[in-house]
Amino acid sequence: MTANNNDTLPIKSPRKSIKSPRKSPGKRKTPQPSPQTETTDLAKVCVSHDTSKATLPELLYGDDPSLQEYYLSRHRKAYFDHAFIEETKTIQESGKLDNRSTKTKQDLQHIVDVVTHWNTTAKYEKDGSLLPKELKEFREFKKNNKAGFKWRQYYNIEKILLPGDNEETIVIRRMEVKNKQKYVGRIIVSQEDSFDRIQEHHRMSGHLGAESTYNNCNLKYFNITQAMVQTFCKTCPTCLEKNPILPPHVGAQKVIYSHQWRDRFQVDLIDMRKFARPNVYGVVQNWIMTVKDHFSGFTALFSIPQKKTEFVAHELEKYFGLVGYPTIFHTDNGNEFVARQLLDMIAEINPAIITVTGRPRTPRDQGSVERVNQTVKRILADVGAERRNEGKDDN
Repeated sequence: MTANNNDTLPIKSPRKSIKSPRKSPGKRKTPQPSPQTETTDLAKVCVSHDTSKATLPELLYGDDPSLQEYYLSRHRKAYFDHAFIEETKTIQESGKLDNRSTKTKQDLQHIVDVVTHWNTTAKYEKDGSLLPKELKEFREFKKNNKAGFKWRQYYNIEKILLPGDNEETIVIRRMEVKNKQKYVGRIIVSQEDSFDRIQEHHRMSGHLGAESTYNNCNLKYFNITQAMVQTFCKTCPTCLEKNPILPPHVGAQKVIYSHQWRDRFQVDLIDMRKFARPNVYGVVQNWIMTVKDHFSGFTALFSIPQKKTEFVAHELEKYFGLVGYPTIFHTDNGNEFVARQLLDMIAEINPAIITVTGRPRTPRDQGSVERVNQTVKRILADVGAERRNEGKDDN
């Protein structure tokens, strides 16, 4: 017989209550917030919602479009609530990001109007084709918009016709300098569009965190800052669900050094039987083989149907024929790697290849490829979740 949590019986303690000694009055200490307070608050704002609508797993992996819009709107609201300071407050008072690097759509439109009118009228002024009245109005315009001279040096205004659009889109690019030469650089993004631009590259990077997302954004956009990306990642429910904080662990006892490309290849298998998918030929693939070059970190992935030596040897033979064979072939102690068929194939390619296996039940002996396996599984899970949110096949 089980009892409900609410059906509890009052139990009296047999011990007598002991009064704590009275302390001398003094100044009461104010509790100091922990360093994770800000992240926790952001997580509550983004993840917490009405439980009658959906739980977090249903919100992330459900196919209901209304849930997708709800999830996205909560994330957008949490981002803008913590991203930019208010006009009436300073950075220190609000505790939010500095919005001097980004401008609103209204401010950018004003810059476009000033720079466009200035450049157009300046051509006629240089040709001497302006009437005295127009020349006087242009001089008055320059007097009232003194920042326009600086904006002309900083911004380049372009009009682009995107596929499927009937009207041209205005794109503002920052003029940048490289090797003492000025060139048309990256795109300027408004505050209102910053969320969509960061989300685009955050999903492309597989929710790998703020650093990877910022590096992708920085290649295309001029004014997307690291603080903006960090705020976005702190309020991303997928990141909060999929990227737990890992406890500190002891490093390797003996460090492995590689000095050049193909010094050492580390190979391992990822069990994907719970997420088995057919390939283009209709054969169900249950395992992913990871081959990592220890020096450069270059990693190749191969899907195989079964954990057997013949499939491993077949894929490795194709890969060695493409990039070349390694000096050291490093694997774990699995039967698929120590079988005679695979060792004979390696010896036939080059008898000088050294085969190394880690100790049994000691994955840290090949920790580099094991770490890549975690990244691969995390990216596949995040990409599958995103595709399911969009109502697409996650294969």
